Parts: sequence; C-alpha cells; structure tokens
Amino acid sequence: MAQLRRGFYWTYERIRDLNRLLIWVAAIGIVIINLLTLIEVFTRYILRNPATWTLPLSSYLLLYVIYLATAYTLERGGHVGMEFVVEMLPASWRARCARLGDFLGLAFVLLFFWETCRITQRAIVERQRDISTLSAPLSVTTIILPVGLGLMALTYVCMIIDGFLRPGLSKAAPGQPLDSAE
Repeated sequence: MAQLRRGFYWTYERIRDLNRLLIWVAAIGIVIINLLTLIEVFTRYILRNPATWTLPLSSYLLLYVIYLATAYTLERGGHVGMEFVVEMLPASWRARCARLGDFLGLAFVLLFFWETCRITQRAIVERQRDISTLSAPLSVTTIILPVGLGLMALTYVCMIIDGFLRPGLSKAAPGQPLDSAE
C-alpha cells in the first residue's frame, strides 16, 4: 500500500510539474498576444495598412492560453466555487462538501472533454477551416480543448485521491509537499 501511495504522489507531482510548465507557456502566449496587438496598432494607425492576420492569431493564442492554464488554476483553487456556502456549514461538513464539489467539477469536465473530443474529431475528419483571413485548419485551434480539459480532469482525479489519502489536510498548493504524512 505504501508503494502505491508513493507511486500516486510521484505521478501527482509530475502532473503538477506539467501544470507549472504550461502556466509559463501560457504566460509567454500572453506576451505574444500583446506584441501582436502592438503590431496591429502600428500597422493600422501608423502605416494605415492593417495587418489582418494579427486578430485571428491573437484569438487562437488566447484560446491556448486559457486551456493551458485551467489545470494550474484548478490546482491553486482559482476556479469559480461556492465557498461562501461551504463556509456557512459546520466544520465536519466542509471537507465533504469540498470533495463533493471536486466530484461534480470532474463530472462536468469529463462531459465537456467528451464533447470537445467530438468537435475536434469532426474538425479533423472534415478538414474544416476557419473563416478568417488565415483560413487555418480548425483542428489546430480545437485540439487544445480536449488537451486542456484532459489535464484538468487528471488534476481533479489527483486532487480527489489526495483528499481521500489526506482527509484532514487542505489541498496542497504548488511547491507544497504533497505527502507530508510519510
């Protein structure tokens, strides 16, 4: 049992490492979006010849930024929740409600994951393209949806298992040791 526990926490830590890496990739994406916005402003107002490719590219990058950051945000407790309801409950019920919230969140993410897989598969099979000036394949833009949601689902599963293994402790923040019981 101890070996399974160590294996789980090793895996969970790798997922957290990936989440931290992806938040940096998302941050770089935000910098690129800002640079594209500056290029758009320069070409539109200084050169009087707008670069029509910057807006669709910025939009696609924003989609990537959002879905690359969802698992990290979940891990940090940054997603929308019903904390005020949980805080009104007796202490003995708070952990159960938090765990129930994680299960409900996982169910929603898995449903959303399934639907985005179908959308992405259709975009790939039908070779759909966007209607912008880039006419980029939609598979390139939609693939990030199941990728981000899949990582978010893995993070939820790890958080739920961690909640069962360490029932009295709050969720571990990045950088905080996961298995302080050993």
